[in-house]
Amino acid sequence: MKFNWSFLFVGLILLLTNCSDDDDESTPAPGGSGIGEAIATYSLTLETNFTEATHPTDFPSGAMFGPLFGIAHGNETTLFRQNQIISDGFRAYVENGDTQTLSVELTPNDDETAEENFAIDINTTGAIGPENSMSFEISVTPDTTFLSFAAVLNPSPDWFIGIDSFDLLGGNNVLIEEATMDLFPLDAGFNDGATYTEEGSSENNGVSVITGDPFIADPNLPFINPLATLTITRID
Repeated sequence: MKFNWSFLFVGLILLLTNCSDDDDESTPAPGGSGIGEAIATYSLTLETNFTEATHPTDFPSGAMFGPLFGIAHGNETTLFRQNQIISDGFRAYVENGDTQTLSVELTPNDDETAEENFAIDINTTGAIGPENSMSFEISVTPDTTFLSFAAVLNPSPDWFIGIDSFDLLGGNNVLIEEATMDLFPLDAGFNDGATYTEEGSSENNGVSVITGDPFIADPNLPFINPLATLTITRID
């Protein structure tokens, strides 16, 4: 991850750019092992590009993303995962914008503080428009070098954008400096509505990537435009 390359991430092609070695002398263990103090702080910048020009099919009125939600965590914690059924907390978040229930679900109680893999940094921010930019910061420790992020798409049945368990450690256990990735629409799997404003009926499917309508800009092209770009930059 410290070189320019592309890979499949929760079914999405995520383009990583401008990654380079950290010049710190400390070298964390892969995925985090052992509880420690913060070793780096990252800025996450979301730039949305969801407009009638980029996604003309039934483009909804009052489109926006949010609230945004991000965590730094160990390799046993997940915010969501492709093909898996979402948690009750994540459903409350995607369905109602309820970040508090999700935060409580992800935060360890007093009896779990000795565990090696847990979320240590939870950030929520307000909504962001369809063509805008917003940034927030997350700190990581040797124990929590994975980042997960989500932003609900409104209006929609249960759609969102996000990344699952992006590892900040490069191939030689050195924290990356920067990564940039395109974000495509994801279906949370509990509502079968097929349009932005269709509520549909309840279902119990796993998270999946939406590859068809209403996000196809041109029926003659085999791909859809990303809804946003996320840039992760080390700032300390």
